[in-house]
Amino acid sequence: MLSAKPKTTNLIGRKASLLIVCFLFLIPVSIFDRQQASLPVEIVPSDVLSLIFTIFLIPNFIRLSSNNFLIISQIIFVLYAFFLASISVNQINNLIPYFSLVKFCKVFLAFFAGCALARMYGRDTVLRILSDAAAVYLLMLAVSQFIYHADFTPRYGREFFELPIYGFPNSAASYLVFLLCLSLFRVRTSAVKLLLLFITALLAVGSLSRAALVLLILAVLAFSFDSPRKLLLSLSAAFLGLVVFVLFDLQTLLGIDRIFDGVMVRLEGAERSGDFSNGRWGIFSHTLGLISERPIFGYGFQPFSNFAFHGTPHNQYLEVMFKTGVIGLLGYLYILFLGVTRFAESKKVLPPDLSLKALYLLIALVLLGNVVQPNLSYSVTGNLVFFLFGAFANMPRRSRKRIQRF
Repeated sequence: MLSAKPKTTNLIGRKASLLIVCFLFLIPVSIFDRQQASLPVEIVPSDVLSLIFTIFLIPNFIRLSSNNFLIISQIIFVLYAFFLASISVNQINNLIPYFSLVKFCKVFLAFFAGCALARMYGRDTVLRILSDAAAVYLLMLAVSQFIYHADFTPRYGREFFELPIYGFPNSAASYLVFLLCLSLFRVRTSAVKLLLLFITALLAVGSLSRAALVLLILAVLAFSFDSPRKLLLSLSAAFLGLVVFVLFDLQTLLGIDRIFDGVMVRLEGAERSGDFSNGRWGIFSHTLGLISERPIFGYGFQPFSNFAFHGTPHNQYLEVMFKTGVIGLLGYLYILFLGVTRFAESKKVLPPDLSLKALYLLIALVLLGNVVQPNLSYSVTGNLVFFLFGAFANMPRRSRKRIQRF
């Protein structure tokens, strides 16, 4: 009995430390934010953690890379991207393409962070704790919004306590829906599911992000399609989030009239122009015109703002093609394909308390959302997706043994 106490204490300590690491990995706050010429440079906690765990993994790097096409394909893509960026640096005589390269490719470090933590703690343990960390963040963000920062209406989720949210509002609001999927990756009671859905719906509605609302509706339908009762409860929780948002604003007089007026102005402008995409179609058309001039190798990580009035094509796939051409896009899509196939390969050995459906939905929503915004270039979303790819990269036999020892 006496010997069991230190072992139990050590187990709790390891889980607590892992929870802290996972929580820090998920929070979308910027710890460094500078403007390098026309290119914004931001660093989030997951960037730092990814670099640290990648360094830990270096002694095992060669063994991990052998016969692992997912790792090899990422290395080849980075080398190809570096080659294109070097050509651009030589052409325009400044280092901006290198900054753009690092910003774009740093998500690959998150892959190795996922590998490292899965080797240290066991894949399934990491996934459970990561799911718990997502739920904790959603709960804490709700507390932050309605106790400390309720005056930041008309858009909710601007700050996490005293820290500005990186990528607010659109990318950050969509990220909340991805975290909802991650939090439901671990099987939970119906009451907890509905609470997390209510919080996410309330914050997504309050952010006024149309992309987040569409993704939320798709998530609700996907989670509930197999049961009319689940669908009714989920839709009720989401609708309750909308009602509470409106009532909260009316009660505290925080500007519901301004929100309504702003929405009406947008609708009237879209009706006059005949473009309900808020200019997205025009940006896509202009980007495709640019790509048609350099279709094979693209523009080598030169800033998009050098060729357009916008800082981004607002489409992940067009952004990759603009930077690296058709060759780079095919390589990038191949990496995503290999990452998703790792999930499928783990289906038979995944424990019953982990829902692969939630993981598939998370990836599907990210890939779908890429059509209207570059989700994977948004650091915390890109880091999360590639972290999950890394966690599944080492296949399960070794992971199961480590779980038993843990």
